[in-house]
Amino acid sequence: MQAWKVSEYWMPFVVGLIFFLPLLVFVYAMEKIPPPDEKDVQLRTIRIPMDTAKRKLFLRSFLPGLIALIVIYILVTILREVRDNYMADMWRESGEQFQSAVFVQTETIISLILLVIIGSMIMLRNNFSVLMITHGIMILGFVVAALATMLFGNGSISMFSWTTSVGLGLYMVYIPYNSLLFDRLIATFRFAGTVGFLIYIADSFGYLGSVAVLISKSIFRLEMHWLHFYQNLVLLMAIVGVMGTIFSIFYFNTKYKKIKM
Repeated sequence: MQAWKVSEYWMPFVVGLIFFLPLLVFVYAMEKIPPPDEKDVQLRTIRIPMDTAKRKLFLRSFLPGLIALIVIYILVTILREVRDNYMADMWRESGEQFQSAVFVQTETIISLILLVIIGSMIMLRNNFSVLMITHGIMILGFVVAALATMLFGNGSISMFSWTTSVGLGLYMVYIPYNSLLFDRLIATFRFAGTVGFLIYIADSFGYLGSVAVLISKSIFRLEMHWLHFYQNLVLLMAIVGVMGTIFSIFYFNTKYKKIKM
């Protein structure tokens, strides 16, 4: 919008157009991924879509743990939506100088760190170990976000450092759901299925929560100070998230021990 003088109405189209060619390249690359060989099936179980009966069986088998994980996902989805939509307003409320290019800097740092963390997990073969480590990464993400928010609240760190740290903590929780958590959960318990059903459930509730927040603001005409609201939301997420993740650890650890007996 600033360098190319693209209007705010055409900006989404131009961004999508830039993204379209790399999208075609990577979709083509995904089509070239070979099917699972015998070793893949042995490590991760066979990948077939769950029918209605298998979906019900999976929910019955792991319902308490899934509820805990979905509650966490609802919170982080709400946080992600608020962060994406209102971070510019938060910068202005903070009183620090705002430049739109700052988001390129913060998100690049976050993306590179997460790429290393998530990418390194492929070297671990034991599905249960990865499942537990992923829970640990999520707890660490909650702690990072909470500590950064408390430090920002008392003026110890800048807006840039807070934005980057909270974003990192948030995505340390959010990204594993779509790349590690559900995949290794299915593989750990040798359940023949794909992650599609679980991601669908998590996304359904997650976006329901984020839309509910935005609709409530419009219906009740709430005049929010997004910076203050987001700080409180981060701290609430951290408390509930750590408790929910610890419960999930104990729940799935107990389940795993039972099938190993």
